[in-house]
Amino acid sequence: MTYAAVLPSLAEDVAFQLPWRDGLKTITACGTLMCLVGKLALGSATDALGGEMMLRATLLTLAVCMALLALSPTVVAFFPVWMVVALAYSGAWGASASIIRNRFPRSEWDRELANVA
Repeated sequence: MTYAAVLPSLAEDVAFQLPWRDGLKTITACGTLMCLVGKLALGSATDALGGEMMLRATLLTLAVCMALLALSPTVVAFFPVWMVVALAYSGAWGASASIIRNRFPRSEWDRELANVA
């Protein structure tokens, strides 16, 4: 996620009333929080459901959210969907690691994780 893509719109939206510096702090804090929640909650869900199921769910969520982001009429509508994207994005890492662990021998894990990164 890039701040540069969202912050100019946040700063220009009068209804949102968010100066640049406060916007950067808010986006950073909210994005970090959602990634933390995603890693904890979706990591447990990955363990329960399996990596492939979680990766499919994550990709579906990201596809739906990207469509919603494109159709967002205001920054206020954009921001919560963007937080869901951060949440889903963080779940994809655990799912990918689970798939690699199950499909490749241990000696290839480092190389395959580097390919995902």
